[in-house]
Amino acid sequence: MAHDVIAFGSDMRDRKDGSFPVMDYTRSIPSFCPDSIISNPPFKVAQDFIDCALASTHDRVAVLLRLAFLEGRKRNEWFPSVPLARVWVSSNRISMPPGGTDISAEGGKTAHAWFVFEHGYSGAPSIGWIQKEDSI
Repeated sequence: MAHDVIAFGSDMRDRKDGSFPVMDYTRSIPSFCPDSIISNPPFKVAQDFIDCALASTHDRVAVLLRLAFLEGRKRNEWFPSVPLARVWVSSNRISMPPGGTDISAEGGKTAHAWFVFEHGYSGAPSIGWIQKEDSI
């Protein structure tokens, strides 16, 4: 615990190194009731994950997802019902090889962004860019 922050990590499936306990988020998030959540949920369940996280937190939920998460008719109807405050687009492509593999991280091919949901936020989300700092 640093700076009065208690952190907990888990994964939805077992990885080779066993670094995180395996837990189903639909049970683990409500049982822990954390103040905030920072996660990289699987894209297929991202919307459900965010809904579950928002129902069990009272501060914020930040998720790293493909920028394409902004697309789609169903999400277009969903976004006004959630407190999306900010979208932080990565100016550099992030390399995310599949978890539990020996694939090395190289230049990524997909655009990613942090989606930050804040309880009590209303209005249009702001957009910003995360840039890799220049080497000195």
